[in-house]
Amino acid sequence: MALVIKSWYAQETVNSNGEYVSIIAREEGFLSWLFSLVGIDPITSLSVTRDTVVFQQGSLAGFKSSEIPIRRISSAIMDIPNRGKWPSFCFSWGCGFLSSVLSLALFTTI
Repeated sequence: MALVIKSWYAQETVNSNGEYVSIIAREEGFLSWLFSLVGIDPITSLSVTRDTVVFQQGSLAGFKSSEIPIRRISSAIMDIPNRGKWPSFCFSWGCGFLSSVLSLALFTTI
């Protein structure tokens, strides 16, 4: 499942919802875009606050949410399957680096 980003926020300061990182996306495709125009918009979101990481995924069939306390995360590694190994490595390294920087920023200011 590929996603299209609808909105995102990533800063060292929190937004109005208290989030350091917020990514909201929908499924790709014409049909999904058409549904979003009429208000049927199952979204996938990831948000990082000072205390938690929240992943939410909605669909026409239902809703799933996972909330993880920041203090319980020891590392973050992500990989996506694709045609070439180099872009996947760069994306994985970038996500791991971003999570490390966020962790340092959050825990050094406590």
